[in-house]
Amino acid sequence: MKTPVNILLVEDSEDDAMLVLAALRRGGFEVAHERVDSAAAMQAALARPGWDAVISDYNMPGFTGLDALAIHQASGLDLPFILVSGAVGEEIAVQAMKQGASDYVMKQRLARLAPALERELEEAAARAAHREAQRTLIDTEQRYRQLVHALPVAMYTCDVQGKVTLYNKAAAELWGREPQVGKELWCGSWRIYDPDHGRPIPLEECPMAVTMRECRSVLGREIVIERPDGTRRHVLPHPQTIFDSSGVVAGAVNMLVDITERKRAEHEHAQLAAIVEGSNDAIVSRGLDGNILSWNAAAERMYGYSAAEAIGQPITMIVLPECRGGHQPVIDTVMAGATSATAETILVRKDGARV
Repeated sequence: MKTPVNILLVEDSEDDAMLVLAALRRGGFEVAHERVDSAAAMQAALARPGWDAVISDYNMPGFTGLDALAIHQASGLDLPFILVSGAVGEEIAVQAMKQGASDYVMKQRLARLAPALERELEEAAARAAHREAQRTLIDTEQRYRQLVHALPVAMYTCDVQGKVTLYNKAAAELWGREPQVGKELWCGSWRIYDPDHGRPIPLEECPMAVTMRECRSVLGREIVIERPDGTRRHVLPHPQTIFDSSGVVAGAVNMLVDITERKRAEHEHAQLAAIVEGSNDAIVSRGLDGNILSWNAAAERMYGYSAAEAIGQPITMIVLPECRGGHQPVIDTVMAGATSATAETILVRKDGARV
């Protein structure tokens, strides 16, 4: 037995309606139906949900099958509409099909009705599944776009030709501009430079372009981008290729991490380390646990211990036992967030000599 169907039967003759229903049942359908014979009744019926198909006679007093077809079309429902008649010529049948009828069946050949309805129901189900898949795809794409736009890190995508298809607010702020979607290639940067040599990098050599051309992620390659206002930012791109369901490259997504502040901090740290290391004064740092953290060359000369020997050892290794109590007030002052006053003390070298 086929799936039960709920048929809206547009027919002025009760006898003809019974013939149509009998033909469907012989064809294996379990049928529920409602018979209407006027435009108003048909409109009222279509306003209620649950119909699977409309089967309409053509010749009815003051109301033709084409009128019924027009009402069906105006409803916006994607229901199979099959026209049934015994006295309509080929020209009317063709007209009905052009206006949107799913099929036309002669009453003298009602054996065709069940197969026609089965075919139209299958096609309607396929269309419904396609619409649902499209809705799901649109919903997924909208959620993806919302996610990308909500991210605090710069992110954008390109299609398989390398054209920018989507970027978020963080990317526009990083670039200092808003690129033209669907026109600009590879990225939205105004200009790109090599951080080591300062030479300009052509767009076709940027990490995103290389990733798409060679189908591999180009990670760890730092670049410098220049904004239209001339300011520059150090950026670490993370381009990744995107594949479709069949495994074919469909584009790429790129996340841009702004490492400008980190680079500045690294530079300042390197400068400070160079100053400390090059100083003629012994400079030693210690942790709150009392262990030595750093030991410069001047400290090596003053105290006789190499940095390798000193780092990690307690600071008391250079403090005379009888003087160790005097260091605690200095530590307490520093831990309280204040700067200790300059103080004179006596320390001891590796060879035992006092300094």
